[in-house]
Amino acid sequence: MLFLAWMALACGPGAGCPQGQAQLCVRDGDCRCGAICERNADCSGRDLCVPTSNRRITGVCADPLWALRDAPCVPLCVENQVCVRWGSMPNSCAGRCATDADCASRCCIALSDGTTKVCANERICQQGCVTPCAMDEVCVAFGQRPECAKRCMGDEDCGANSCCLSLEGGGGVCPARGDFCPPTPPPTCRELQTCIRSSVSVIPAGEGGCGMFGQYEGVVSNQCGEAAYCLACWFDARTNAYSDCTDLGLVPNNVTLPAGPGRCSDAAMMSMPFRVRCVDRNGIREGVNCLGSGPL
Repeated sequence: MLFLAWMALACGPGAGCPQGQAQLCVRDGDCRCGAICERNADCSGRDLCVPTSNRRITGVCADPLWALRDAPCVPLCVENQVCVRWGSMPNSCAGRCATDADCASRCCIALSDGTTKVCANERICQQGCVTPCAMDEVCVAFGQRPECAKRCMGDEDCGANSCCLSLEGGGGVCPARGDFCPPTPPPTCRELQTCIRSSVSVIPAGEGGCGMFGQYEGVVSNQCGEAAYCLACWFDARTNAYSDCTDLGLVPNNVTLPAGPGRCSDAAMMSMPFRVRCVDRNGIREGVNCLGSGPL
């Protein structure tokens, strides 16, 4: 990362410095002598050639941590590191990262350029938002780290994978991840029973019917004015319940269809040997089955 040095005041060779040197003042009353230079290579040790405001002197060799407000890191950073200034602290090298998992501190933040990310002290991630928030954003902590989040009035202001969470002081924000949103409530199970018609016909044994008492066949008719998901269950003498079920799937409006395969009977059945349960379209979606799977 490139930092610009501020122009320090050089008082010149006649300020009590040895020959070939000039006095460099970076703050009122804070002056030091250093070799006159034109480039960093003219200086020794970790000194750098600090530009001056004196037209006769290009620069003076000085310790960068003393002379430069945005001093470069000394020693220089190695590969995969960035020289970063942390507030009022001297600049230091920080390792590049992509996610929190890349850092021992579990704190990977973006620098002001918006693209470079470096590992930082965990306190920096906990104290506030690293980058300033936009006008329509607010700094809020959803988990351990504060981050900028878009303001909202309702879920419609957020994306499909987010929601509008209320703030204690009023208003709301959209979390960047849907993990913080409450789970979507299951659909209300609206049954369509009064508008579903069903009937049973009997084919006597010996007339094409099967079993000792004949074959039973049922039909289901949708008269609800809308499509319906239906489940038809025959009475099972082994369970003494309507547990022999067939999922009829989506039955369109004004359509009559068979209630599954016919049933052979070796025992006299009740007058209504099967039952039907139907729900509207919202009753079957996103893994929610309002019809259930047990006996009717």
